[in-house]
Amino acid sequence: MIRINEHYLKLQASYLFSDIAKRVAAFQKANPGKDVIKLGIGDVTRPLPAACIQAFHKAVDEMAAAATFRGYGPEQGYDFLREKIAKDDFQARGADIAADEIFVSDGAKCDNGNLQEIFATDITVAIPDPVYPVYLDTNVMAGRTGGAFAAQLGTMQVNQEIDALKTLGISPMEFLVLPRMLALALMMPLLCLYANVMGILGGMVVGVGMLDIGIIQYYNETAKAINLWNLGIGIFSGIVFGVIVALAGCMRGMQCGRSASAVGGAATSAVVTAIIGIIVSTAVITVLCNLLGI
Repeated sequence: MIRINEHYLKLQASYLFSDIAKRVAAFQKANPGKDVIKLGIGDVTRPLPAACIQAFHKAVDEMAAAATFRGYGPEQGYDFLREKIAKDDFQARGADIAADEIFVSDGAKCDNGNLQEIFATDITVAIPDPVYPVYLDTNVMAGRTGGAFAAQLGTMQVNQEIDALKTLGISPMEFLVLPRMLALALMMPLLCLYANVMGILGGMVVGVGMLDIGIIQYYNETAKAINLWNLGIGIFSGIVFGVIVALAGCMRGMQCGRSASAVGGAATSAVVTAIIGIIVSTAVITVLCNLLGI
């Protein structure tokens, strides 16, 4: 299951810079006649040198003219800047670094690649984990199959077909609801297995074809990362979600009114009910797995 990186829980609530600022302010208030030399982390004590001021003025002047104005820079940074960095920062010190080996970032978007750091360090499984693909697949099934169940049973209500079954002594629950529930409870785990296989094969295609990972190496690392618990939880979640989707669709269909507009309302209500049930059951399964250490 997906768990947060526990190292984040060790971070203290107070921020270093704000704590230093509070202490400095308290000292100055208690000692108004004393001078404070600020040597805090990240603080500065001297003005900018003339070279920096000249460069800033030159850059501002360039941005003020249409001929030299620049918007967003190239993906890897401006060539003149990369060449300057390579020449003066590396080559001048004897480091054989070319300009095409340097990239300049001007924002935080590149840090999105570090998103995985918020998760626990022992999480290595992405595809067979029950968070995906079961969760995504069941939302699709809720929108298509659950809504279809509600529409079918709702139409039967409008046409009085369910009343006819009751007249013949046939239970609508056994004849209409139970087969649909068993069908989804069987098909959702199979769909989960299919998505797992396709996801792993897709990862192999990318790893072997683009990242130069050997097929044997990919197989061995995948076999070490995946265990039966990952597969079992995914299949169990698929069964639970399949039952929820089927019950939501059948329940709303059986509760449908006797008009055409009621059929549309039943289908919409079935989708919403199924999605809410999936979210709640996902939370329950996640908590149980965390408590059991799975």
